[in-house]
This record gives sequence, structure tokens and C-alpha cells, in this order.
Amino acid sequence: MSNIKKINELRKLVKETEWLNLKWTKDEVKQGFNHYSHELKLKENRNHYNDFFLEKADEKDVFIFNKRNLFSSINKKLKTTTWGLRVHQVKNNRYNDNYSLKRMLPKEIVDKLEKDNHTFSMLELRGAWTSYNQPHFTNMILYVNDFTDEIIFVKYDLKDVWFNNFFRNKLDLSITNNWDWLNSEKQFNLIYEQRKYKVVSVTALTNELAQKKAQEQMPELVWSEGRKNGDWNYIAPSKVETTPEGNFDVSEICDRNAVGVWH
Repeated sequence: MSNIKKINELRKLVKETEWLNLKWTKDEVKQGFNHYSHELKLKENRNHYNDFFLEKADEKDVFIFNKRNLFSSINKKLKTTTWGLRVHQVKNNRYNDNYSLKRMLPKEIVDKLEKDNHTFSMLELRGAWTSYNQPHFTNMILYVNDFTDEIIFVKYDLKDVWFNNFFRNKLDLSITNNWDWLNSEKQFNLIYEQRKYKVVSVTALTNELAQKKAQEQMPELVWSEGRKNGDWNYIAPSKVETTPEGNFDVSEICDRNAVGVWH
């Protein structure tokens, strides 16, 4: 099925696809599924590919979807269990924020929906979904007109290589999407901070009083609102009295068990 324009057609494609029978080589896995925050790293000494949603098939260096992450249902007509993916409404969770997703819909589409007094829903592809196991197979989001069932916008993710290719070959080319925007060079202005540490040695009854005394002696240590360039922030008591020279790791000189910290 190709040239898909409506969500019921896409649901049919997803339902009829034999997801458990799809197979990939090691190189294909690395190229096609290195996506989102769950970047896959092959562990040669283990059966599961990052123990996430791919696993080794019976053949050498061949991978398939992990059955435990696919939705299972009973086909009473065939008297068998089927395994696959489903199209569901987007949940507001740590992977997707509904407000930010809604803002991605192009203005011309929003204007037309408002003019027609229509609403839309956002859908995603899911497998098994439990509190213990929540695999995200793809970050693709489908925007669907609630009144016509038409797919009005598709949000792709550059990292979803295999799924992008799969659905781009099935969805109608007339459907608006973010593909060209994703693949265009953009200007990014990046802010970096350079960390600098110093040890301030003072005598006091408690750690809290020591901080207060240090701030009285050195006003630049007083906390100020915001993140101003050159600000100093208290981190922890130190094991040493003077600042080490050169490139050092501040965690190595922190003394969480110092006398007077908790009293």
C-alpha cells in the first residue's frame, strides 16, 4: 500500500505489516536504528541488542524486533497470536510534550483548521506499553484532521533512518511534512561555560557559618540571582586548603564528610 493519505489506511498498513518477520544485518541496524536518546550499541557477548527492542535472530548476525516489545493480540480466525505495532494518540510524557508538538504544526494548516472549525489529533507508533517497558520505535508524529481523517502533517526525526524510509515510501507526497526543514543547514548560536574553581579556607563553628564568613571577606562570593558571567557558586567543603594547580577534577577534592557540614 502506497500513496496513503488517511489515517485508516495507515492503520491498515501497520496492522498488516509482519513486523516480527523483518530482518536486518548488523550494519543495517547501526545505520537504521541509531535514534533518539536510546542509541544502540552492539554488545557482542549478549543476545539482546542493548536489551531494548531488537534481538538476534537464529541466523548469525541477523536481527529482528524483540517480541516482548511488540503488541500481541489473538487472531481468532487464524487461531494464532500476532505481534505488531499500533497507531495511538500521543501521550504527554518525557519523550513528547504535547504543547511543543502542537506548535510544530505549520501556521497555514492551523489557519485552515480554524477556518473550517476543525480539530486535529497527534498520533504515534507504539508497541507493547507497560509501566516497566516503554519502547519508542520511532519519534514520527502524525497530525490528523479529526473531521476528515486526513493526515495533514508528518513530523519526522533525522535519527529514525529506517522508519523514515519505510513511511516516506508509503505516505502520499502531497502531505506536508518537516523533511526538507530537517535536511537543511541551520544557524546555531551556542553558549558554552568555562568552569573555574578556587578553594577558600576560613575558620568557623559550622560549614554554614564558614560560607557566611567567606562571603563577608570576599563579597564576590555572595550569591546573586541569574547566571551572570563571572559569578561564583558554593559547591562543597574541600579536603585541601588551597586550590590545586593545573587541570584537576573538583569531585576529587570535595569532602562531603567534613566536620561541621551537618551541624
